[in-house]
Amino acid sequence: MDRPAPGSPPACGGSDDRRATDRPRRGRSIATDDPHPADSTRSLHDFVVRVRQDARLDTDSEAEALSRATFRQLGEQVSRGQAEKLASGLPRELSAELLTPTAAQARSFDRRTFVDAVSGSTGATDLDEADGQVRAVLATLGSWAPDSELSDTVGQLPDDLAAMLQPR
Repeated sequence: MDRPAPGSPPACGGSDDRRATDRPRRGRSIATDDPHPADSTRSLHDFVVRVRQDARLDTDSEAEALSRATFRQLGEQVSRGQAEKLASGLPRELSAELLTPTAAQARSFDRRTFVDAVSGSTGATDLDEADGQVRAVLATLGSWAPDSELSDTVGQLPDDLAAMLQPR
């Protein structure tokens, strides 16, 4: 992502509070919408860059779209309470995706069905490639989530899908 020169106004008219020392923050309030994704927090950038690298994607935008689609599906797999706990450890721009499931209650489906649903949202056509990309998002989540929340989440998922949450 391009950053404005020091002292110049940030893109998109928002404030630029990103610093090299920013780390992922836990327990932030959950946003319901991010109208300016290009002017997002540093932690979103960190998360997206890691996903882009691990999933071998070309752009941050692709990694963010993949992350959002993966979290929307994950939000349908776990209880609302668990989704809220996981969301508190994510960048606020991504946390809302966990909290907007279309189903009234958690549904359980296997890894292939999960990956197929994500790939349908992102336009991926190769399921093996999509599997690796979804794994990159879930493994990144696994490294960001508090251990207690990760183990609670794993307990709500089928084994083949839960295995994807293990950091590489």
